[in-house]
Amino acid sequence: MCKCLNNCNKEQNNWGKHHSISCEKYATETFPYLFYYNEKINAYVQVPNEIEELLNAEIDLKKGERKEIKFQRVDLTDEQFSELAN
Repeated sequence: MCKCLNNCNKEQNNWGKHHSISCEKYATETFPYLFYYNEKINAYVQVPNEIEELLNAEIDLKKGERKEIKFQRVDLTDEQFSELAN
């Protein structure tokens, strides 16, 4: 556990996913994230928390149809991860 967890108030807007933005590890320590290839936008997108958000069988597939999904691990710092949202 990083010492920055004890030094900052998590209710303030100064936190990444794992570190305070003032922590040296905010921009240096990486963590794995799972992405999938979205054919509609021709890009990799972070996998949602619920699989139903990724693929809706009723809408996205015809009866008996199969679909392959490409997954990729991407290691990002908290800083890089926050830049994805912007």
